[in-house]
Amino acid sequence: MLYVASIQRATAQLDAIKADWIQTNVDCLLVSKLNRIQVSKIDLDGTDSDGVLHSSFDVQLDATIAAIATVKLAIDKPSSLIVLTTSHQLFTLEYASKTPQHPVTTSSVSIQERFATRAELQRIVVDPDRRLVLVHAYNGQLRVIPLMSAGGKSTSGTTKNRRSSKVGFPDAPLTADLALDLSRSYNLRLDALNVRSIVMLPSAMNSISSPNIVVLHSDAHGQQTVASFQVDLEEKELEPGPETEVEDAGAETLIPHGHHGVLVVGEQSIEWVPQVPLDVRGKGKAKEVGSSPKRIIKCALPVGNVKAWTLLPGQQGQYLLGDIYGKLLRLDVRGDSAGRVQSLLTHDLGDPDVPLPKASSPTALVCLADEILYLASRFGDSQLIRLLPSSPNDELELVASYPSLAPITDSCVVRGQSGASSHLVTCSGAYKGGSLRVVRQGAGVVEMAGLALENVQRMWAVKNDASAYGGLLVMSLFNETQILDPDQSRTGDGDEGIAEVQIPGIRSDVQTLLAHTSGNHLVQVTASEVVSVSAEVTSAAPTKVEWRPAHGLQITLAEADGNHVLLALQGGEIELLDVGEGKVSHVASLKLASDVAAISLARLGTRSVAVVALWSSNLVQLIDLPTMAEMSSHMMAGGYLVRSLLLATFADSVAHLFVGLGDGSLVSFIINSADATFDVESQKSARLGTKPVTMTQIIGDDAATTSVLVSSDRVTAISRQSDRLSYSSVNLKGITAMVQLHSSLYPGAIAFASPSEVRLGRIESVQHVDIRPISLEEDEPRKIVHSVRARSFGVACLRRDVDRVTGRQTSSSSFKVLHDETFEVLASISLHPDEEAQSLAVLDDGENDRTCFILGTALIRAAEAEPSSGRILLISRDAATDSGYSIAAEVSVSGSTYSLAAVDSLTFVAAINSSVTVYGVGQDWQAIQPIATWGGAYVAFSLVSLADDQILVGDALRSLTLLQLERKSQNGSAGSSRLVEVARDYSPHYVTAFAPVSPTSKEFVGAESDLNLFTVAKDQTHNSRTGQAEVELVDQGRFHLGELVTSFNSGALVHQFDEALAGVATPRLVFTTSAGSVGAILDIGTETSKVLSELERNMRRVMDSVGELRQEESVHSSMLESTRAASADVSLLEPRSWRAFRSERQVATSAGFIDGDFIERFLTVSTSQVERIMAGGSEHERITMTSDELMRIVEGMSRLH
Repeated sequence: MLYVASIQRATAQLDAIKADWIQTNVDCLLVSKLNRIQVSKIDLDGTDSDGVLHSSFDVQLDATIAAIATVKLAIDKPSSLIVLTTSHQLFTLEYASKTPQHPVTTSSVSIQERFATRAELQRIVVDPDRRLVLVHAYNGQLRVIPLMSAGGKSTSGTTKNRRSSKVGFPDAPLTADLALDLSRSYNLRLDALNVRSIVMLPSAMNSISSPNIVVLHSDAHGQQTVASFQVDLEEKELEPGPETEVEDAGAETLIPHGHHGVLVVGEQSIEWVPQVPLDVRGKGKAKEVGSSPKRIIKCALPVGNVKAWTLLPGQQGQYLLGDIYGKLLRLDVRGDSAGRVQSLLTHDLGDPDVPLPKASSPTALVCLADEILYLASRFGDSQLIRLLPSSPNDELELVASYPSLAPITDSCVVRGQSGASSHLVTCSGAYKGGSLRVVRQGAGVVEMAGLALENVQRMWAVKNDASAYGGLLVMSLFNETQILDPDQSRTGDGDEGIAEVQIPGIRSDVQTLLAHTSGNHLVQVTASEVVSVSAEVTSAAPTKVEWRPAHGLQITLAEADGNHVLLALQGGEIELLDVGEGKVSHVASLKLASDVAAISLARLGTRSVAVVALWSSNLVQLIDLPTMAEMSSHMMAGGYLVRSLLLATFADSVAHLFVGLGDGSLVSFIINSADATFDVESQKSARLGTKPVTMTQIIGDDAATTSVLVSSDRVTAISRQSDRLSYSSVNLKGITAMVQLHSSLYPGAIAFASPSEVRLGRIESVQHVDIRPISLEEDEPRKIVHSVRARSFGVACLRRDVDRVTGRQTSSSSFKVLHDETFEVLASISLHPDEEAQSLAVLDDGENDRTCFILGTALIRAAEAEPSSGRILLISRDAATDSGYSIAAEVSVSGSTYSLAAVDSLTFVAAINSSVTVYGVGQDWQAIQPIATWGGAYVAFSLVSLADDQILVGDALRSLTLLQLERKSQNGSAGSSRLVEVARDYSPHYVTAFAPVSPTSKEFVGAESDLNLFTVAKDQTHNSRTGQAEVELVDQGRFHLGELVTSFNSGALVHQFDEALAGVATPRLVFTTSAGSVGAILDIGTETSKVLSELERNMRRVMDSVGELRQEESVHSSMLESTRAASADVSLLEPRSWRAFRSERQVATSAGFIDGDFIERFLTVSTSQVERIMAGGSEHERITMTSDELMRIVEGMSRLH
């Protein structure tokens, strides 16, 4: 069975709105991210990116979001959030302060229509006059939800609730409390198909007209029309009004402008279409009342396809528009004293020839304040922009950028070397926001300063004054000690490194075992003495106090906490000293069985304790201070000795003891604060590397430990979240010492020492994934491959441009070779005009130490429905002259080369329209010759080369086909070999990506256009008709992912921390999606599959979902097997069954997959819920494993992705 879980959740931002959803009259930002809503608080007093938007929490949904909107039902209450899912579940949410991630569902209803056609435009529209809410989900149909007064009556016909309709000021005060009951909703027939945009206009002042709807739609001939309708709430009818044809064929957006009319935004122009008041009197067409000029006003628009707009606050009649290429422009609507439009003017913001750096194509624009704009994007990074209207050209300032991987078109996994983690490189973004993204598991470090210094063994941060900052960095080398002041640079301007300082009385000619601050004194412990001196750097004659062990014993270890310093002496004795008020005095001592291997001092509740481990055994003891009484002990299992200890109390007051072993393992325990005893049941072991473990703790501003940094082969950050420890890899390796600084010049910095240098850096957050962008200027990366031998990437790129004057759109393709560490461009090859790169593969010849890239292209002609010609290019480096990469050979093909895959170092296979062809390149890689062809595909869209010359073909309509390459000669001459169909999956999957579960596996996992995952396996069967054995691709599993998978890569991005899971769960694949998600697929054993399946089943019964959605309904599972799916009633499982496999003609409960994201919610549930989950719905469903054991398994699984 396969375990599917997220590494990085979807980053595409599909919509964004501002509303007072959390607190009355205090706006927050709500962002729709596919299957969750990100809620951020707005701080308009903030001066930086962290100060303007504070990401508060996410609301996770078991569905894909189609649309969101907010409605203000009461003036003294926060707004309500309305959500529509793609499975047509409609519900409203209210914020709950006690459970912010799980808001209250106030109403929920399915608006699914069994025989209706889903509309391309999914939209929720709220009446500005608060009489109704409209939902457009199906073609030719509107869902009307009347807003009721507090007494349960419809608000139609009343004028008390109406708002002022002044142009540019749509948010007038509210005067009545309303109720939203989705169960009272009903459908109205809409005489408009192919709806592009739909809006509602407010009523004129003191008007009693019915709600006015304006729709932009197109007919079968492409003619765009603006049509108006009136909603008769009493008769529950939709009456048509006047229609106006639109000249701009590219029109997609309507902007309501008061009650007077709408602005129609096209590709080349903006038109003002007035709307006169309508009166509904019985059945028939609504009649115009009053008088209004019908003159259509138009202005030219810089070409660019506008995708988002917003009203500029405080600016009457001014709108901000954003086009698909990331350009922003201002629209000025000028009218007469009655508000009727007289002229339209547009003005580009910023430099007219230069968009914002790394501009993103907007999906929504939200003005957070008069000059602060939030740009949400599904095609690149979302941005926080400051408008500078008083500057020349109305310049724009990029305040903050929020990394996004969406859309990911391709990716590759780069295996880590020398014990380093693997990382993922994605082709991300579109239009002007395209780039490569390097995705690493764990937290990224922002380097702030560096110093070339070798052989640093340990470091301490000590204060030299009473302020919060003023910290010194004390470094112990092999035979000396150095002290640096991070707040002083060598030149005084911070540009020439960190200044070294001298403190009189502190020895620099010996190795330091401990540096510690007590009050205004600095304590230094060396192998022979303890010294306390004034911490003032400028003190010329400091007060100095010395202390030496009796009998000349050597000090081997030292640790400090507050005024206590604990020393480990030769012979197994430990000595406690008091170093308060500049003194050094003996407090107590204790004789142990042998020499001390590691010590740690910390506060445990209200007491001070020491943790001690010995060289002679693996016994770890907790000792009370200052009494030196042993409180508890634990014998560590295993043959490796303890090398380091750290007792840390996290922000939730739970204390953990971390024990570092010599083999790179880390063992953790919860320590009971009441009696200082080991909670043996909480013991967990993680393998972090092969070298001995060193540790330091990072203290937050509230004086609580926020994380622990652990270094072995690499650095790992450990934090406590949701009552459990969370491990995040930090992208550093070879670190010998670490310490948190107290510096005003480098706030939040941590010092990291490696064998050759000391670096100061800041961990931005102990996050799960670190994303690093690699810009390719304005080129969009579309395909990528990695050559291990050449240590380089091959990247196929596309550049799209538009002439904003003439409207002419052009595109060009190129191929680039980049170094796989520096990302330096090693070569760039341009393709022919109108030629686009479609596919990419690499041939690595280890025997001859050479690499070549294979590029498949297509000629794109507007008159052709399908490309009829293209090329396959062989690109290699000239080894003789080392003159760089060039085209060594090429061959013309009759169609588009949709996919390429290497068979061996001399052979590759290409999918060209409906055929699959195997090519040989010859020993010299100077020619491309076809050697076998198979033409049984409808559209051969993707390929995977398997072992034993087998090839798996993904067809656009015919799922997967397994081919065998039968070679009939050694030289691979044309026609000497053939491709034979071995097996086929007869399910109607439109395959987008697929891969073998493992290199030796007979099971394959695929993704299809209906956003599902499926698995098939090679199965040997006996054909009774022919009497011969045959191979079939048999269905094994099915699962609704809810996202379009674009690539699968074998491997994993994380090291296996938990040794207990070795052999139980194995990471197999990393996949990416068009929404910017990165996920992992793990192969889990039979016993683990059984336990997790039981857990998943019981969790479905117990756990409530936002919006009254369900992870999956199991009640219909018996009647919805895939063999009968074509005749099954799809509505039985939709819309509440999130993980049920479903397509246009097929529905079935999920099988063969475990939903890892859902399973891992078990780590956050309450104790009462755990008990209910373990008990199940009957004795048969009871989970026999203990909850602690099950919790450990789920925790371990969460660390594997």
